[in-house]
Amino acid sequence: MRASLPVLALALAATCSPAQDPTPRLDLLLVSLDTTRADHLSAYGYGLPTSPALEALAAESHRFAAAYTVMGLTLPAHAALFTSLYPSELGLPGNGFPVPSQAQTLAERLADAGYATRAFVSAGTLHRRLGIDQGFDAWDGPEDAPQRDGAETVERALAWLGAAHADAPRFTFVHLFDAHTWYEPPAACAELFDAPAGVHPPERGFVSDRALLDAAARRAARAAYDAELRHADNQLARLLAALDASGRAQRTLVVVVADPGEILDERFDAEGYAFDHGEYLTPAELHVPLLLRLPAAHPHAGAAIHAQPVGLIDVTPTLLELLGLPAEEPLSGRSLVPLIEGAPLPRRVVVSQRRELGKVERALLGEAAWSVVDGAWLGVQRDSEPLRVYDLARDPEAARDVAAEEPERATRMVAALDAWRAKHGAALWPEAAAGAQRDPDLDATLDALGYSSGDEDEDAD
Repeated sequence: MRASLPVLALALAATCSPAQDPTPRLDLLLVSLDTTRADHLSAYGYGLPTSPALEALAAESHRFAAAYTVMGLTLPAHAALFTSLYPSELGLPGNGFPVPSQAQTLAERLADAGYATRAFVSAGTLHRRLGIDQGFDAWDGPEDAPQRDGAETVERALAWLGAAHADAPRFTFVHLFDAHTWYEPPAACAELFDAPAGVHPPERGFVSDRALLDAAARRAARAAYDAELRHADNQLARLLAALDASGRAQRTLVVVVADPGEILDERFDAEGYAFDHGEYLTPAELHVPLLLRLPAAHPHAGAAIHAQPVGLIDVTPTLLELLGLPAEEPLSGRSLVPLIEGAPLPRRVVVSQRRELGKVERALLGEAAWSVVDGAWLGVQRDSEPLRVYDLARDPEAARDVAAEEPERATRMVAALDAWRAKHGAALWPEAAAGAQRDPDLDATLDALGYSSGDEDEDAD
């Protein structure tokens, strides 16, 4: 029997006056680092100092070494983060589509429990028009521009964190978009990584003219990406410092996660693809950071590394349990609290799906694809193509298909994907999904961020 939450409540109650609630709920600070691949963070072993604030947080946190997103796009990934439902269950084929109102978000669950809820976001991919704001008292994001610098987003969040509030617990969500293309880091961060001034890369995705990305341009773009990670990390440092200064750190659960990662130039030589995400199901896109810091009074506070693969889909059930709230269905993820408390979780595969593709991409990649992570193995299946199998322990970039050498493993992975599709592959609210269309009023915003529908190229079929 777990005793962590009652023990924490008693510890917190000891700091309260008799007039206060004897068992106050924890605050929650959830920070999302957009387009942040785990293997480029110094907190995850990268050799350059991209994330010193995250390293310091990791020294006090439960770090999940093998966390995976559900889709390589911002809106579907965040919708899954908030609802513990897969994009297929939500009817979200890509960015720009509405989150169904029937889905219950983390913010709605917390608001029902008496939380004050506030979000501070940095890009139009999470525009409130898309329903991602369900349950938040206020949703502070760019209205008239595709994105804004993380420094501005954090400045707005700091005003909220530093203001005097009633005794109601607070849920604060902060989204930092800095590592998303185009990379244009501040000069101080650029200098740390020898990134030339300017906007990088000159072109992204399936590059029309490979000469645009010669070796120098590719090096510059990689350096600029690392510098943008450092800029986002600097903003995280500001948030954590403000939390400490407010005196609320001792009663705040802090979570840092990413939505997708980012393919840099690993696929450029073979396929002409670079500095983008959403089209492939590789570790660069799928493997993301996930850290959770418990208040010091919690018996399981401190640093621990958990190697078992987990999904973005598991975050909301975990937070609900840690906050002592009911985990009402539907939820497709599972709580990771047993791992936090040192107990094992039953082995389970982690599944991700590729976004709906436009015409250009369909011609190159096929129409649908899924990935499955089982321990240290990755399987990728595209439409009717045979499953590809990768040994991530020996091949962390998933470059060599070993399905022919691992036929039994491939068979198990195919069976796992078939079972997943049977359970999670259809929309839970089919009428809402059937009528869902990309919001035309956000087309200019999404196009500016590189998320065109891809259907305008009639020569691609």
